[in-house]
Amino acid sequence: MDFAPVSILLSAGGDARLIEILLGLLVVVAAVSVLAVRLNIPYPILLVIVGMIIAIIPGLPVIELGPEYVFLLFLPPLLYYSGVHTTWRDLVLNRRPILLLAVGLVALTTVAVAYAARLLIPGISWPAAIALGAIVSPPDAIAAAAIAQRLIVPKRIVTILEGESLVNDATALVLYKLAIFAAMTNTFPVDQLVWKVPLVAAGGVAVGLIAAWLALWLRKRISMPSVDGTIALLTPFFAYIPAEWLHCSGVLAAVAAGIYMSRQSPRVLTSRARLRDAAVWEMIVFILNGLIFILIGLQLPAILESLSHVRVATLLWWAVVISAVTIIVRMLWVYPMAFLPRMIIPAIQRKDPAPPASWLTVIGWAGMRGIVTLAAAMALPRDFPFRNEIVFLSFAVIFATLVLQGLTLPPLIRFLKLGADDTGVIEERQARLDATHAALARLEMMAFTEEVPPEVSRRIRESYDERLASLLRMHDLPADSDIQCPLETLRRVHHEVLVAERKMVTMMRDQNIIGDEVLRRLVEEIDLEETKLID
Repeated sequence: MDFAPVSILLSAGGDARLIEILLGLLVVVAAVSVLAVRLNIPYPILLVIVGMIIAIIPGLPVIELGPEYVFLLFLPPLLYYSGVHTTWRDLVLNRRPILLLAVGLVALTTVAVAYAARLLIPGISWPAAIALGAIVSPPDAIAAAAIAQRLIVPKRIVTILEGESLVNDATALVLYKLAIFAAMTNTFPVDQLVWKVPLVAAGGVAVGLIAAWLALWLRKRISMPSVDGTIALLTPFFAYIPAEWLHCSGVLAAVAAGIYMSRQSPRVLTSRARLRDAAVWEMIVFILNGLIFILIGLQLPAILESLSHVRVATLLWWAVVISAVTIIVRMLWVYPMAFLPRMIIPAIQRKDPAPPASWLTVIGWAGMRGIVTLAAAMALPRDFPFRNEIVFLSFAVIFATLVLQGLTLPPLIRFLKLGADDTGVIEERQARLDATHAALARLEMMAFTEEVPPEVSRRIRESYDERLASLLRMHDLPADSDIQCPLETLRRVHHEVLVAERKMVTMMRDQNIIGDEVLRRLVEEIDLEETKLID
């Protein structure tokens, strides 16, 4: 049996058991994720640690990431999914802090890390040091999303963290490519920085929007669910690959495609297509996230072996210093950049008062690195100067930020006494109320024009009247009220009767009163009804 297609992504030293190893890793991902929930630890952190433990078990084959295929196979779907779950309105409202972090902080971190590397590592050149700085400077979108989703903090903090991590790769990867060019040619085209970063970013966004528009155009004209689902899964790659061909930001292309899709799909796609997309993408993203974080941990032995000529104490010292620089620079950046613009331009302060120091502390401490950092380090040319040292230090920064900061972030939030705000709850209540009014108005119009029989109109109106009464009663409750509102009671009771309905039709199938085809059709209707009750 030929395992070559899989070994493009992973290399297990030619071991023919590669497929079994990959399936075994999926089992580990599932088990560790369950354990992480019980321990209340973000699963990316625990997966990295478990990956490191597995890597030192004697007798296991060495599994190496193929960085160019990690960029191609892992990044597009994960970034696209992050884009789908990003709120464009919130990104625009928070564009100033996001850009200050995604551009200004990335540039400052690159310079600071490069300077520290020059002091630490004998003989390292400026281009190699800048390459290291560019690699470790951007917090990772995937790590940020996986951890930020678990944080009970004001919504704006999560928006800024996710927005920064979605945009900063454009800045970092331009610096990274220029540093590689400089190291290989002994020239550093500083003038290109002025125009290349915005051009790369704008080009990536444009390609992503075009790809998403084309995907939706195709999906509107295809009635086969299997083909429609295939196009949905390929959309991130439609955006990422052409952007990379054009030397634009594939990262921003995938993100832009996701944002465009999330805004247009309610108008274009059918309800079944949206339900199918949500279910499939949730599973795919879980598998990819789990694999990538455990594979990060599995890289440790190969990285250490490449630096066997350097003393362990020296490596640890380098790792501590470079990790500390990346963390400290971020902490020192967030405070002045929150207050200086408001001091210079008073209109900003009037429109958007400065956030509390506790918010800034959480934003400063939440700079986790992940897949982009490791893949960029391992994608360095084999003859790149100080490549092994750069790869090791990149892994060290990932470990320090993901594990140290990720584990201490929840206690820090509790110490600062932060909690989720009620913005989302208030918006949801208002949206439900307005949607119910719109439904009743449409029903009234159809009844007036006699498009529906009076009995049908009456029965549907009763259902919406009950919902409206519940919404009006809960509208006056505080957003964080512990009182169980009538709408919640309605959901709970509705769920119980649907469960009873599903049990009955299943029992009828078991007793051969109905066939499996009828059962599937009825269960699908019940399941669709039940999905309406899920928050």
